[in-house]
Amino acid sequence: MRDFLLWKNANKWFYASSTAATWIWAPAIFISSDKAYFNGVWGFLMFLIPNIMTLVLFAYFAEMGRNKIDGFTIVDAIANAGHRQKRLHLTVSVIVLICSTCVQMLGLHTLFAAWFELPKWLTAMTVSVLAITMVGRSGIKGSIQTDAVKYVVMFLAGVVLLVPTVQACSDIRLTGMYDSSFMEMAAVFGVSTAIGLFSAPYVDQTFWQRVFSMPQGEVKSIFFRSAALFALIPLLFGLIGFYQVSEDPKWSIAQAFSSSTLNIVLALCVIAALLSTLDSNLCAVASLACREFGCSINSGRAAMVTLMTAGSLVMIMTTTTITDLFLLYGTIRTCVALPTILIILGRYDKQRLFYSTLLGILIAPVGFILCSDYRWLFTLLALVIPALGFTKFKERAK
Repeated sequence: MRDFLLWKNANKWFYASSTAATWIWAPAIFISSDKAYFNGVWGFLMFLIPNIMTLVLFAYFAEMGRNKIDGFTIVDAIANAGHRQKRLHLTVSVIVLICSTCVQMLGLHTLFAAWFELPKWLTAMTVSVLAITMVGRSGIKGSIQTDAVKYVVMFLAGVVLLVPTVQACSDIRLTGMYDSSFMEMAAVFGVSTAIGLFSAPYVDQTFWQRVFSMPQGEVKSIFFRSAALFALIPLLFGLIGFYQVSEDPKWSIAQAFSSSTLNIVLALCVIAALLSTLDSNLCAVASLACREFGCSINSGRAAMVTLMTAGSLVMIMTTTTITDLFLLYGTIRTCVALPTILIILGRYDKQRLFYSTLLGILIAPVGFILCSDYRWLFTLLALVIPALGFTKFKERAK
């Protein structure tokens, strides 16, 4: 039972590669290459740098939380905030897990749809069976153990795909197909991406489950390693985008290779990234179910099946692009990022924090969906509104 929820006996590199592999997520391969191809250096860096900095910044907070908190879920981290605040956090955590699961499936379906006429339901069913089979028995231990292998697969695949790309295309286009300016990219993509990414770990149970598994005093160094390991993967696929200098407005990495062998390598890479995040999501929802409904492995496994079913249904019904869905659920999780930090620091007023968090959840995601031109503003509001719950008097948080 203990290894199903936490695995405390792993090597530090296992924890680092598992965190990196979970953070990579399948669409990162598409987004890093797409931004390099279409928007050049600025678009690529506005995706790469916030991803790296998120892990680096969270390292300090995670180590502090690991030393102060005894538990295995985000709910344990905010245990003193009151029942209503915990319900909000738990609700957002589950929504984020569903959206993340949906995005992973969309990433794989995007790849398969470029090669075959596969319906969405078949992709969803295949992925669900694979993911549940991988961790349904062993939980987080199985996830961390297999993540090291998945990371190696992703890295080697990136190298194998980059070498022939460089050989075939002697020119590199750093400006991108659309030669996007810094300010243009910041307004359309950069601000929302950075805020959404920076807020991600604080409400993401896949991170907290690993933090609580890591030995005290080692969390920060492990996250630094994971940041370095993560950076290598989007860098490899971003370079592939830079070296693809065609003028195809519908280009994606799924169509970049004419060789069936290289396409198989790409498929293996995407599947490895997808399964790494999916099995982490399954372990996360299982731990939340065990925390809320009693420490029963069967309740955890039932939660896994429920998550995959919900994620599959959203994926089948949605017409939203990967990037837009990624930015939307980034806005949702931003609403509870600052409250999590304030609670752990003890710098909050219980009443004001609850209502400000609720206000952010009601305003920011709805505004993001309805407003196409200034979406970044609502992502910023998702971060700022909950700040109304801050107080400098630590004793008021009791």
